[in-house]
Amino acid sequence: MARPYASGTKVSEAKSHFELTQILKKYGCNETGWMDKDTQSTLGFTREGVTYRFTLDLPLDESKIRVGREYRPSTHGSKLDYERARKMRALVAVVKAQLIAIEEGITTFDRMFVGSAVTDNGQTVAERWAPEIARKALDGTYPSALPGGRP
Repeated sequence: MARPYASGTKVSEAKSHFELTQILKKYGCNETGWMDKDTQSTLGFTREGVTYRFTLDLPLDESKIRVGREYRPSTHGSKLDYERARKMRALVAVVKAQLIAIEEGITTFDRMFVGSAVTDNGQTVAERWAPEIARKALDGTYPSALPGGRP
């Protein structure tokens, strides 16, 4: 089994929060904020009048967290703290990769982050439309993007 991304990180969850907030501000995002509860950490931000949201699911039960040899309670704190910090590093990496794609002209901010845009009913675009897309794909009614594919 592959080692989980950011295993052994020494960067705290709080430092990752701060880093991500600063990165987003650099790209014109404002009104950034974090909301944490037991099993989730949510980042919200606004850019050009559109609100975006990323939600990370986090473990609540230490017994379900698998750690490798690099885990040290004296360095990383509890297993829950360790896992939260590791997942936060993964989110930082994902957002950085998306922003690199935008910088390189591969895509635009709107296209890259559309799934995380919050709709009028409070759901993100992905939360609102992913189930419908999956249903159409399963029943064969989703259009093909390939030439000669189904209509």
